[in-house]
Amino acid sequence: MTNYVLKPFDRNLKGAQVDNGKLCKAAKEVMAGHYEANLGGDVYKKRIPLTRGKSYGARVIIAFKSGQDVFFMNGWVKSDVKKNSKEIPDDELAFYKAIALQLMSMTPEQALRAIKAGKMREVTCDGESS
Repeated sequence: MTNYVLKPFDRNLKGAQVDNGKLCKAAKEVMAGHYEANLGGDVYKKRIPLTRGKSYGARVIIAFKSGQDVFFMNGWVKSDVKKNSKEIPDDELAFYKAIALQLMSMTPEQALRAIKAGKMREVTCDGESS
């Protein structure tokens, strides 16, 4: 299995100190069934601690199906969410589910093309792809 990070994830969390080590740990936790919410359609919400712990950290949307690759689709810093607003609006959740369906059917050749096109990147964990 391989971990991938989509371009919106990197763009939205630029400067938030989410390094590959944190991504690898989050991917392993999701694979082990440890996440904040199963949003349906192979889409999960996961917290990643930044400098002050998980409750002050980043929230990420991950596409994952047991035995398949992990895709970090999007993320945001908790403090950026407006008070009294839904963290993930219904239309965004539907979009994440549609993208997850496409990602789960991606072939290795399609993944390589997406990497070369700059749409996503592969995350290396412990010296090798995970």
